[in-house]
Amino acid sequence: MYDLLSSEDINTINSATIEVLEKTGVLVESDDILNLLKKAGAQVNLEKKIVRFPESLINESLQKAPSSFTLYSRKGEQYVVGGETPVISSGAGATWMLDLETGEPRPATRKDVEETSRLTDALEHFDVCMATAIPQDVTSTVVDVMAAEAMMINTSKPYFLAPGDGKQARYIIEMAAVISGGMDELVKKPVLLGVASPNSPLRLASHDLDVVEEFAKHKIPITILNCTISGATSPVTLAGTLVISLAEILSMTVVAELINPGTPVMLGMCPACIDMRTANATFGDPENALVSVANAQLLKHYNLPSWTCASEVDAIIPDTQAGYETAWKTLLPLMAGTDMISGTGHLGAATGGSFEKLIIDNEIIGAIKRILKGINVNESTIALDVIDAVGPGGHFLAQKHTREHLKNERWFSKISYKSNVEQWKKERIDVWKKARKEAVEILRIHQPEPLDNEKAQKIKKIVEEAERTLSGPSGT
Repeated sequence: MYDLLSSEDINTINSATIEVLEKTGVLVESDDILNLLKKAGAQVNLEKKIVRFPESLINESLQKAPSSFTLYSRKGEQYVVGGETPVISSGAGATWMLDLETGEPRPATRKDVEETSRLTDALEHFDVCMATAIPQDVTSTVVDVMAAEAMMINTSKPYFLAPGDGKQARYIIEMAAVISGGMDELVKKPVLLGVASPNSPLRLASHDLDVVEEFAKHKIPITILNCTISGATSPVTLAGTLVISLAEILSMTVVAELINPGTPVMLGMCPACIDMRTANATFGDPENALVSVANAQLLKHYNLPSWTCASEVDAIIPDTQAGYETAWKTLLPLMAGTDMISGTGHLGAATGGSFEKLIIDNEIIGAIKRILKGINVNESTIALDVIDAVGPGGHFLAQKHTREHLKNERWFSKISYKSNVEQWKKERIDVWKKARKEAVEILRIHQPEPLDNEKAQKIKKIVEEAERTLSGPSGT
């Protein structure tokens, strides 16, 4: 386990976080939540909508949240979030995609969500599916509902969604309940994980609080994450960014647990930095990886599941830069014990997506999983008998010991180039091209487990109702 912060560092950051929540406070843009917090013992300025949280309320609320929860696939497969094995998800939020045929950036479409979901369904190192893209060809007021339908039809893996408001969250939960066989079954065996985000610095917006309320009132798991930009919406110092980030996600967690004690929550940070030369937000910097590592350590202090956006990079295409940014942003948090990661398949500081990068990230995560397994030392792996049998000058290729241990000891790549220079001269193929070929082939042959037609029709009707309700003047 990789420990970045010392115990003293963790205590200092936690103490500073409590001071921010007690002294500076948080802007809460909901009268109902303000009254809920006031009733619970928080110091509330109703005129300015500023809430100051006493440490006792924070600790009491956090103790109500479970230390782990389980997500389920349509097939009944279980993924424990906060268990011994990290859960891997694809990423979400791209407004443009690299076209699979031309390799050029273009606006993201609903079809992209369908196909990336189908691709995620096929890739063995992904456990959970997010809507890689925000479709630009659907009405904005129902974009998350439309993306949810595209995912639910095209993967049987659990769904990880970030509704933009409470109205869309309500429809998405209703759709997930259809898949589960009813709301009671959805609550018992959730196929859906939600997302809500505080707004940095120190602001809980009404639309995000509405999302929290929709998930919390059913006790459906929800991820509470913030997306600070160090140097812009959080201090330029990483320690200061950690303090403000932790204050934001803890304050929203208090809200979730007051709405419905025992609501499963996962807390996370999706850190960015501001590039002072261009004023652009950047995701691929090593500083962002460090914040993600620290996030995992800090949340262990509260005994809550941790999440980070691990594989989002600044590179525009799946090139060398994308590779090294993905490697350090993914390896370090997983070594630190992060419970769940996402961001895979993303480019351009999370604004873009790529079929090929999903394939490449699957390869990288497979290798990282092998690294995390470490070295198994026992009588069989020490191999004294086989070393003695082969002796000086022999070889181990034909040994039974090699066959018995090969699969457990070795990681087998799918797209990494492993041939010699002479073969490469003939093929002239790079990883991007190999990943493109793999993605095209998967999309050609892979079909997810079909959703029951009756359920698919019910979901379609829910989507149609959402379009009627949310696309008109009252929904905009």
